[in-house]
Amino acid sequence: MNFTRGTTISAARVATVFPRERDPNLAPILDLTHDFDELLVVDLRHLYLSTGSLKHSSPLLTLLPESSISSVFSSKPKRQLNFMAPRWKWKGAEAKALAEPISKSVSELQLSLAETESSGTLSSSNVLLAVEPEQAELLDRCCFGRLVLSAEKVKKWIQLSFEEAFYLHYNLKCIKISLQGRCLENGVDTWLYMKSKRPNFPMFFKAYSHLRLKNWVLRSGLQYGVDFVAYRHHPSLVHSEYSVLVQSSDSDRLRVWSDIHCAVRLSGSVAKTLLTLYVNGNFKGEDLKLPMCLENFTVEEQTISRWSPELSREDETTNSKQNVTNVSNLKTL
Repeated sequence: MNFTRGTTISAARVATVFPRERDPNLAPILDLTHDFDELLVVDLRHLYLSTGSLKHSSPLLTLLPESSISSVFSSKPKRQLNFMAPRWKWKGAEAKALAEPISKSVSELQLSLAETESSGTLSSSNVLLAVEPEQAELLDRCCFGRLVLSAEKVKKWIQLSFEEAFYLHYNLKCIKISLQGRCLENGVDTWLYMKSKRPNFPMFFKAYSHLRLKNWVLRSGLQYGVDFVAYRHHPSLVHSEYSVLVQSSDSDRLRVWSDIHCAVRLSGSVAKTLLTLYVNGNFKGEDLKLPMCLENFTVEEQTISRWSPELSREDETTNSKQNVTNVSNLKTL
């Protein structure tokens, strides 16, 4: 098999043909494939896969997202990415998502965990939750936690972040939390422990619960340089649409233009829109000792994107009265 200039190949095929362990130089390309359905070969070199061994000529063949270089080959128009529209991973994924909404799965999970009185154990900066195999499947469908490999066959162990665990404990009231064998009967003790481990936990949990209550699925955004990435549905069905940064009045993030440019450019390079969540409230003093303080916090959503020069093409008529859009009135979600 060979791949030549102008060939469109699936991202999954790239990961198969170019194993990371065989050529470490391909690691950045393989990371890129996680966020694009199709890529385009834009080098005249050929890659050959024969007799189970990978051979390629030098220099390294270049792979770029198809949407970013649509003008390279004018003979066949290329598909353009719509950054604000959901990018479903396979045909029929949208129909599956509509048939199985996240809200329905969360309700089933809430009922199941409450019936079995499931309990999670605080461990450093995570919570370990032992559940039945059916509950582990429900947690995965709702995108809570990650499965921990274990030799135990009866129970499944799920590792939850502080935000995920406290959301299940405080908002959904379907799990209990224990510390060193002692069950923390109310949310106050759990809140104080998590806040002692992470002083910024109140701000991050408010942002997390704000989007979760709107049925957005959140995962860690560490690999994208942000706090969270937001999915419309399960990550197996759709790519994440937003890279989320959490800020407060005391935060020094995005204070200079260079930081904003970097964050927007990085989000755009992986086909995501940068969403900032400004959590307003008093994050110091006695007010933070109880989780009820969350009711006094407000969250302001704001998307930040690059200005496109295509909006002012010369072949378009310029109106004498320009339209001005107030950013504060834009609906981000």
